[in-house]
Amino acid sequence: QFPSTDTAPCCLFVALPMRLTSVFPLLALGDQPEPLPAPGRTGTIRHASRAGGGVALHPAALEGRDGEGLEIRYWVDHPSKEDWVGLWKADEDINKVSPYKLQMLEKDPAYLVHGTGRLNFTVVNLRADLKACLFRGGLEQPEHFGGAAEARVENKQLPTQRRVALGKEGWSVAWSGGSHPQHLQYRVGNGEWKTTPAARHTYSAADMCGAPATEEGWRWTGDIHEGVIPYESAPVTYKVGSDRTGWTEEATIHPRPTPESTVSILAFGDLGQADDDDSMESTFDGSFPSGELPSVNTTNGLRKELLDGPQVVIHNGDLAYALGYASIWDQFFAQIEPVASRVPWMVTVGNHERDWEGSGSSVGTKDSGGVRGAVPDEVP
Repeated sequence: QFPSTDTAPCCLFVALPMRLTSVFPLLALGDQPEPLPAPGRTGTIRHASRAGGGVALHPAALEGRDGEGLEIRYWVDHPSKEDWVGLWKADEDINKVSPYKLQMLEKDPAYLVHGTGRLNFTVVNLRADLKACLFRGGLEQPEHFGGAAEARVENKQLPTQRRVALGKEGWSVAWSGGSHPQHLQYRVGNGEWKTTPAARHTYSAADMCGAPATEEGWRWTGDIHEGVIPYESAPVTYKVGSDRTGWTEEATIHPRPTPESTVSILAFGDLGQADDDDSMESTFDGSFPSGELPSVNTTNGLRKELLDGPQVVIHNGDLAYALGYASIWDQFFAQIEPVASRVPWMVTVGNHERDWEGSGSSVGTKDSGGVRGAVPDEVP
């Protein structure tokens, strides 16, 4: 969720970075339960009785920052163009929850020739350990084989994904973190640091209104922390976190403009998100796209505009195109953080955040993927 403002709230959801280690030996699957509806609108997952391959994760540990790289190393007895690897939180049931990300194994040119390969994922902190699983049979008839590799996230509490908004009394700063209490520290100019405790909120699948947000798209990816910095006439520098969870780097917010000031505004709509690892993600229509690739160019352009000192960003709806898949919000917030942590990022609600049957939307479709734009009382 974005920071609280004085206007009608909009419902946004969050995900975050992690730290990982390999698990050896590879796990033997043995007997498996009856298959359930598969994640992310693939076909029903089957489970192989023999491994026929293996997977490992490298490096052994990540720091927990958004944007860290995770290499997947794999080998398969009989390689095929339809083989793929997916990432999940380690405690998730792959029969019920959509993969966080996936890639086709043939992306490594050596795979179809030698049956071995390496692929790279860029990950955010989902506040849990990760696991990688191999599949054959494509996305329509996936068969899980080759065991799984787990990777430990060493700092699941690390604060990430800061975003600033304009409030009635000051700048509202929100960020993603674990369940431990965190703080907002700030100073005006070169003055003394001030510390204020952060409010902490969360949400659950029960707060959503339909699938996939209530089913295969749901995963808890951290709490939402929020604090307020009173408006000042000088630049304000801040950081968030705690000695226990770690602190973010410092960021500076320019003073709020006066009535006599010239105001520079960056305005656009329909942004979305995409990763530089070219992995695929679940979406509510059953496809697995690579996100909104042009959004990377837009975000990079916004970062360049920071040199000209804009006072506010206005994002007019269709924000992350998460469409009911919670971890895509984390990807989105990580992508915009270099801008949103320094310039107030104000949003309006689009059909992909709002629309659902019976919700009172003007269109009455299921474009939100079950999110519906309704923020529960405990998440202001």
